[in-house]
Amino acid sequence: MTEDQRTSIAAELTAEKVSAHSHHLADLGSRGVARLLDFVVASVLGTIGVLVVMPFTSVPRPIGGVVGLLYVVFADGLPGGQSVGKRVLDIAVVDVKTRNHCSYGQSLQRNVSLLLFSGLDVLFALGRRRQRLGDAVAGTEVVRAPTPPSEDQGVNPVWLRRAREVERFSH
Repeated sequence: MTEDQRTSIAAELTAEKVSAHSHHLADLGSRGVARLLDFVVASVLGTIGVLVVMPFTSVPRPIGGVVGLLYVVFADGLPGGQSVGKRVLDIAVVDVKTRNHCSYGQSLQRNVSLLLFSGLDVLFALGRRRQRLGDAVAGTEVVRAPTPPSEDQGVNPVWLRRAREVERFSH
């Protein structure tokens, strides 16, 4: 086998690996809409923070900003690696190596990067792996959330059994 043939085979394998990998990545549109929804959630939480603190202090404004900022920074560490916006759009943040859901530490890393580098951070998402700079730093990527199996597939996952138990006890 010649060197050219080896290089050609290596290039084909790399292309197949990238193609197989990219089919599960979340599209940029979903990520953008999820970010907008999260901005709304952060704003609502910030407003609630202000309203709760307002009777007790004459300077409530910083509290609202802090509450909203905490949501923005740690939201991807919520259960399933999904902020409210990501949950609505059925996308999630996962660890690139372990495929586990994003931890609060990883959420902090990926979102502080967004706050610090804004547009530059987002430009990285236009690349082949669709990873923002914050994702690269945190070792995460945003994927389409797997859809739960249905009963039609003959699968009875734990969450479905628990839902039936709750339903049975509530009647």
